[in-house]
Amino acid sequence: QSRIVVVGEAPAGWISRAQAAADQLSADGVVLDVSQLRELNLAELNQLREAIQTTDIFFSSGRVVPGPEQTPVLDRLADQLKEFAENARKAGVTARFMLTGHSDTTGRETANASISAARAETVRALLNKRGVAPELLLVRGAGTFEPAVPENENSRTGNSTNRRVSVTVNLE
Repeated sequence: QSRIVVVGEAPAGWISRAQAAADQLSADGVVLDVSQLRELNLAELNQLREAIQTTDIFFSSGRVVPGPEQTPVLDRLADQLKEFAENARKAGVTARFMLTGHSDTTGRETANASISAARAETVRALLNKRGVAPELLLVRGAGTFEPAVPENENSRTGNSTNRRVSVTVNLE
């Protein structure tokens, strides 16, 4: 008689299907022990995803390196990305994180496109230094095409808010 023991975390639906498979296999003389599986807390994973996707790294005008006031934000973000990636792996999926650089409308569009891409690359390097695996981080520059705050000629707040790198969580 063969015995297979499954250990770890999985979504509740998967555990139910594994138990049904275990019952079916036992009729064939194979013991599939799923008693050590724990239910994966998807609510916690979704909360962490929301926290990641509402975190932005901000920049001064024309700069591609964030100021020192962004250090605690980067530290917290790196910890969250590593935790999310590990929990996603336990759930049987791969997490990837898209870092999108943005810029304000000051200056020429070609310069803004370059600055936005450079901001995303800088944040990737800073997160790598904090232990986030390089293969988990994708980058792109959006220039002025995806503003967080619509700008008008009288809006300085819109300009500063749009100088940022945003993060999107993708599961594969």
